[in-house]
Amino acid sequence: MASRGLILCVIDSLRPDALARAVATGAAPTLAALVRESDGIHPLVSVFPSLTPAAAATIATGAPVADHAIPSINWYARDEGRYVEYGTSLAAARVFGVLRVLTDTVYELNLAHLSRRVTTVFEQLEDHGIRTACSTHLVFRGRHRHEPVVGPGLARIATTTHFRHAVWGPAELFYADLFASRPLPCTSLLGLPGRRDPHSACVAEHLVHADAFDFLLLSLPDTDTRSHRLGPGGQVAALASADRALARVVAAAGGFASLLERYAIVVCSDHGQSAVRATIDLVSALDGLRVLRPNDPDPDLAEVAVSPGGRAAMVYILESDGRRRHRVQRELRRRLCALPGVRFVAYKESDEVVVASATAELRFAPGSEFRDEFGASWALEGDGGALSLERSGDTVRSARNPDALARLWSALAAPTTGDLVVCAEPGYEFVDWGGASHVGGGSHGGLDREDSLGVLVAAGLDRDLPRPPGGRRDNQPLRDARRLRDVAALVTRHFEIADGAR
Repeated sequence: MASRGLILCVIDSLRPDALARAVATGAAPTLAALVRESDGIHPLVSVFPSLTPAAAATIATGAPVADHAIPSINWYARDEGRYVEYGTSLAAARVFGVLRVLTDTVYELNLAHLSRRVTTVFEQLEDHGIRTACSTHLVFRGRHRHEPVVGPGLARIATTTHFRHAVWGPAELFYADLFASRPLPCTSLLGLPGRRDPHSACVAEHLVHADAFDFLLLSLPDTDTRSHRLGPGGQVAALASADRALARVVAAAGGFASLLERYAIVVCSDHGQSAVRATIDLVSALDGLRVLRPNDPDPDLAEVAVSPGGRAAMVYILESDGRRRHRVQRELRRRLCALPGVRFVAYKESDEVVVASATAELRFAPGSEFRDEFGASWALEGDGGALSLERSGDTVRSARNPDALARLWSALAAPTTGDLVVCAEPGYEFVDWGGASHVGGGSHGGLDREDSLGVLVAAGLDRDLPRPPGGRRDNQPLRDARRLRDVAALVTRHFEIADGAR
């Protein structure tokens, strides 16, 4: 058994360079104190698409997208014949129906969409008698049943009119104002942006005072909201709320030294953020093809479904006839590769992934020809420029697109991913179904380094942070990088649970 507990704090959308600036300038004193107690700020490579639902599922399970099957923030459920929407924007939620979106996010994501073939860190730890807790993280599936709370104000309206069903989560679960395993004076106004970090801090304060957990997943999502508005250049200012939240946790334990006597602290982020200057409207670009609309009155007539998600998008071919499917796919590839702002289109063909742009094509699959920066082996054919790959002897890597081959392969291997995945050029974002975008601000979802690199800072672990597979990296931006999929194993390793438990 570990000598101390562990708090895993997820700060949504935080980039390594922004954290380094905040620490250097004194803008984040609590995080600066944590960095001093750690071995530094490590880049953390997200999943692809680098979007919160897919990343949150990987944080909670340690599984790649191919295994946990949460492919994006908006996707088409082939078995239900409908779009799944987790809240791309308020405008998109209105188009799909706010209650439908909340049901998908609160209930379906954890109880139905997250694959039963993977185990969450809460389930693993609870199976070994370790007390778990979670505050408003998207993926929270655990062994304990929780009924909705009958709280004041908006929470009462929500839980008496729509959110009447139980969920399964960790022993201590706090989700917006809808679920609370014990009465606490903490409110988020149903997860209103700007109120979520203080709500999580309030929950953590009380749980630390009560010695109520061994493991806490503490979600601080407000940095993402502010970064979307301010852009990556405003991340230092956007980080202030998360730093204040962590300061409250430190104070609840009696100071940093006392906190580290009781808990190891791991801070990570799920992805990065890049600047947005222009948009891509996929639905308009596919004029002439019958695109499935939200709440479409004639869904059987649709030829394709379109799922925009920040700086990545997916297209599903709905034709069942093989010959027509081939015709539609060929037309989609032609149009999308020529579309201004599209960097590449990727799709599965037989046992390979094909990456096609206006000027290059690359095919790859697991093999023995080349090794990437994390030690995985690949066979490649075609122009590596499609992914900005650099080959040296038997190694292949991309400073622009970290862990590019594994992340793309996993995304396209997921049973819920579209038939084609589309990635935007830097500066571009796909308009969502509500017509919303973040022009003048920031977004993410792409394969590029700016979208993909989060942070990892760890202090007080019973074991040293594991060295990344594949050895030390020569390119500075990825030096000592870890992968998001390794975070769950870091937690189970701390509690001396074999990695094979997953």
